[in-house]
Amino acid sequence: MAPKLSGAAFKKLREKKKETQESLSKTMNTWLSKPKVDLPLNHLDPDNHISLPISSKLVELEENQVEKLQTLVDYPHNIKDPKQKKNLDLEVEVQNKTSEVIFLNPATKQIDDNNDIQSLSDAISQPEPTPLISLLESPCEIKLSENFDFEDPVTWPLINDKFRTFIVEHGPKLETYKNYNFPLDETGRHFHEKWLFRTLPNGEEVRRTWLLYSKQKNVLFCFPCVIFSIENTQYFSSISLGFNNWKKLNPKISDHEKSPSHKESVFKWKEFEKRLHGGKTIDCTLQNAIKSEKEKWKAILKILFDVILFCAKNNLALRGTDERIGKPNCGIFLSTLELLSHYNPILAKHIEEVNAKNNVISYFSPQIQNEIISLLGKSTREKLLNRVKESKYYSIMFDCTPDVSHKEQMSQVLRYVYISNGTVSVEETFIDFMESHEKTGEGLSLEIIEKLNKDDLKLSNCRGQSYDNAANMSGKYKGVKTRIMQINNLAVYVPCNAHSLNLVGNDAAKVCVRMITFFDTVQQIFNFFSSSTSRWTTLMKCINISLKCTSATRWSAKQDSVSALKRNLKNVYNVLKEMSENPKLPKEVILGATNLLKHLDFNFFCLLDLWNEILTTINRVNLALQKKSLTIDSATKMVKGLILSVQTMRNEGIEKTIEFGKVIANDLGIKANFSDKRKRKVKKLDFEIIEDNVQVLSQQNEFKKDIFEVYDRILTELSNRFENMSEINENFGFLYGSSLTDHSMDYIQKCAADLSLKYETDLNSSDFISEIKDFKSQAFSLLPDLRAATPLALLQLITTYSLRAEYPNVEIALRIFLTLPITVATCERSFSKLKLIKNYLRSTMGQDRISDMAILSIEHTVVNTLDINKLIEDFAGKKARKIAI
Repeated sequence: MAPKLSGAAFKKLREKKKETQESLSKTMNTWLSKPKVDLPLNHLDPDNHISLPISSKLVELEENQVEKLQTLVDYPHNIKDPKQKKNLDLEVEVQNKTSEVIFLNPATKQIDDNNDIQSLSDAISQPEPTPLISLLESPCEIKLSENFDFEDPVTWPLINDKFRTFIVEHGPKLETYKNYNFPLDETGRHFHEKWLFRTLPNGEEVRRTWLLYSKQKNVLFCFPCVIFSIENTQYFSSISLGFNNWKKLNPKISDHEKSPSHKESVFKWKEFEKRLHGGKTIDCTLQNAIKSEKEKWKAILKILFDVILFCAKNNLALRGTDERIGKPNCGIFLSTLELLSHYNPILAKHIEEVNAKNNVISYFSPQIQNEIISLLGKSTREKLLNRVKESKYYSIMFDCTPDVSHKEQMSQVLRYVYISNGTVSVEETFIDFMESHEKTGEGLSLEIIEKLNKDDLKLSNCRGQSYDNAANMSGKYKGVKTRIMQINNLAVYVPCNAHSLNLVGNDAAKVCVRMITFFDTVQQIFNFFSSSTSRWTTLMKCINISLKCTSATRWSAKQDSVSALKRNLKNVYNVLKEMSENPKLPKEVILGATNLLKHLDFNFFCLLDLWNEILTTINRVNLALQKKSLTIDSATKMVKGLILSVQTMRNEGIEKTIEFGKVIANDLGIKANFSDKRKRKVKKLDFEIIEDNVQVLSQQNEFKKDIFEVYDRILTELSNRFENMSEINENFGFLYGSSLTDHSMDYIQKCAADLSLKYETDLNSSDFISEIKDFKSQAFSLLPDLRAATPLALLQLITTYSLRAEYPNVEIALRIFLTLPITVATCERSFSKLKLIKNYLRSTMGQDRISDMAILSIEHTVVNTLDINKLIEDFAGKKARKIAI
């Protein structure tokens, strides 16, 4: 038995092993990565006889050597740790590093095939793989930050061969910076977008494709010089510096454009771009492999995007209790992918690989799902916000509601005039759900302003605001609308007309005891049948339309309940009568039915007909006011028509109502008259004088008095609550076709002058007065029926015939008027989507995911216009290089 080694012997053994490892590391490093030298531009030509690095020589290795090399490369994946076997979509670091071997810079030193391959074979035969792992840990992978911008070099990572290929293939993305406010420097100067274009001798302008502007640092960069310049000493080519001396832009841009170094960088850029797209670079084999891999992922990602959009548009949950595809309860997303794989070979093969190996990248994980949802939601939101910015003027609508997890969700909706392809439309666009932590007008207004700043929307361009009638939103002194108007007095407040009209009906229903009792009886009838399944089944056998519940907040609820009861009144009465006479039923049911029958008298029948007519008339206007495209002129006409209808019903009296009550009472065998109340007797004292001939109103006159009180309350509330909208309508009323036709030009020009004073930052008074006169004549000749033309039709006329340059102030005034809101019904509709998306099974959903899922569901028409292929192209381009090829 050999003696145990001493400490000195162990030390010598460790030193010898260390020397062996260092030798192996140097050998591999010499063979794989040659020192970088400057090459002529034609070094990318495959026809040049320049020695190739390992990426081209690897195919010449013998089969057994390749297997040994692959075994050594795959060493980290052979670890038996179960945590490393988990199927994740996040790439393993060693996988990334493995692919870096292919991206090493080409060398100019001639390679001796036999010697180098023999050295490689010797290196592979060494038992320790540690030096290779150390060698592969090179900082060459593309790691793009969250704020990465193709046009902003400040956000770019370290420029290496991989990133150079990536940025040349995808960029630069050129923006025009139209309507962008460039920040001022210390001298009060700023960059102007005109420098992005070069004016030719003939006056034409061409885009300087090489010039990039950094929003983060407020400086300029030269794209080809940053990417290809050998010495980044000039301001235009240095990422750390950039150029921001705006005073000397005139000579500096031209001088740099004509400099030899710039021309050389441009030549390298275009030559490399040409060879890259033509597949003639020295790593064309690698590029083809990446292209093939990218096409594969594009096909898979196209399916993933479509499935996620399908789930989002239909408010479906994506995940189940099991994250493994093909397993029970794996969720709608994975189940749909499994179904589609039956008809898609690429997807089927990918799923097979995922199930066969634990370390295969699948892109099925919840992280990737959230990433795609976020990408789609962000793209949709950016597109909508860009539309708003192009329109310039907009109105804000905010409303709050608690969600299933007891968080206050504030819905943000913007209204604006959208002009596309010669078509004018009024849009109300959902933007976001934001969690609100405030209840006061001050706190809510700060949250709203902060959100508008985050969306890069100028509050100075806001021309309208609309909220519900809550005091913290619509308060005269401390409400949100008052605080917003203190910052921008042109943000005209329009209370939600749908909420206002709902309050008109609710207030009229509480005008007297008779009306309160009537609606309470309607609710009791619904409660009596709906609280028992057997009673509800008995009732449904006799009626065609089910009874509805009344509500103080839900629009149209009272009309639905009264209308349903009126249409089934006889059947409901007969069912109650049968229950009250059936001794087999519980006594609670018999007593309840008997008590309800006492309330179903002649008085109730008359009120049922009266309120059905009133609520039907109000509800018809209420539904029309909730349309997105409705404008103030149309809403004002509807309210005026409603006032006229109520006034007509009041003047006609109650004869028709009483006649309906008599018909129903006779059919049911009930007295067709108002029951007399017992006259109250007052005790007469010795010193009091009581006249016995005091006139007392009859029950019919009492009924008529209460009815007139209802009509008067409705008319009064309509006049008061819609006064603000009527005032706004009068300010812009001269822009109607009927006003242009009927009123004199002096009156129209006076109205134009008054409007110019209010909107002095938007309208030029003298020009506006002059334009409106010519526009009237122009409209007469272009429109066959000017009298019937609405402001929207007049704006469409200006757009169709390209008259914006001739009548700019008229066009601006029409856009401002059409931008003003009518209701917050769009916010209310978004709450319905919120309840479908965040239900009790999905109550822990994060705020960002809620907003993204909601915007994909609500604005699905805009989602359909997204360039999904472009999103997939960028997504696949980034992911392809993270996969070991």
